Amino acid sequence: MVELQSFKSPQFVTKAMNCGLLFLSKYLPLLVLYKSHIYNIIK
Repeated sequence: MVELQSFKSPQFVTKAMNCGLLFLSKYLPLLVLYKSHIYNIIK
């Protein structure tokens, strides 16, 4: 039950969201570059 409680806490949620945003901001540009590169090869 302790894990469930900590999962519902706002601190945990904001921390998880911050991690997610950091991950996205790091890897989204790479993903976009990668996809456009593949698109150019197909085209």
